[in-house]
Amino acid sequence: MTAEANAAAPPAAGSLSPTDALRTLRALHSDPKIESAQRSAITWIILCADNKTGLAWASYENIRKNTGLAPATIREALRRAEGKYLNRAGLGRKGAIQWRVALQPLKCRRDAEPPPALQPLKCTTTIEVQPALQPLAPCTSTIEDILTLSSSPKKKGRGKGAAPSSRRRKPKTPAKDYTSADILPLLPASLNTPPFLKAWDQWHESRAKTKKPLSKMTDAGVALLLKKLDGWGPDVAVKGIENSVMHGWQGIFLPKDGAGAGAADPPPAEKPHNTAEIVGKARWETEPETKP
Repeated sequence: MTAEANAAAPPAAGSLSPTDALRTLRALHSDPKIESAQRSAITWIILCADNKTGLAWASYENIRKNTGLAPATIREALRRAEGKYLNRAGLGRKGAIQWRVALQPLKCRRDAEPPPALQPLKCTTTIEVQPALQPLAPCTSTIEDILTLSSSPKKKGRGKGAAPSSRRRKPKTPAKDYTSADILPLLPASLNTPPFLKAWDQWHESRAKTKKPLSKMTDAGVALLLKKLDGWGPDVAVKGIENSVMHGWQGIFLPKDGAGAGAADPPPAEKPHNTAEIVGKARWETEPETKP
């Protein structure tokens, strides 16, 4: 017998091929009348069947050990599977039953409707044809022109070859120095005298040397200061300015005594430095004198 004859020979009667077992299991798991626990018992018997004979030996005890199901569930599963998925083939010892797997018929779909015929596709998109490319005009530039363009400075950017920006910045308003000539628009009429203007220039120079120039002030601040000096009078205002120049003060203050401008304040009285002197002085001031 050749190999071609063996390949073409039909399967032996009672054999169970993997395809037949899979078709039976598929029908079992799609059956709504069989519960999930019952399917486990029937599936175990089908998987234990011999492929050559299609027979499987199974007792209630073996099914219980391998599936963990109760005997009542196993009994109900075999009752529902008998005649549809399993057929009894014989009895053995100790309650073992020989089962034959029932082959499921193939389902033929001859009555199914044929698939609809394919319809031709209809293209509704319009395709625009691009115009043909025009030939380039002949180049008339010379090598000198190209080198001149490549070496020209750039208009944008901040590199070394960048051209200066065309934006014009607003010129800063110079700060007023508030000299005697600058304060004339703000100066009251009573203070517009040569001694006051001379004293004001001295104070202006003193503020500049102490790194506190009058340029940091505003028109409103200078106007208030001149209003204060106008209340003092021109002579007293000149004395106050001279006193501030002599001491290097930032503001304008009058001397505290009548000795003249620039009189120094009297030194404060000496105070005791230790606790013993403080306690002794307090006791001497509070306790009455005791005669001997």
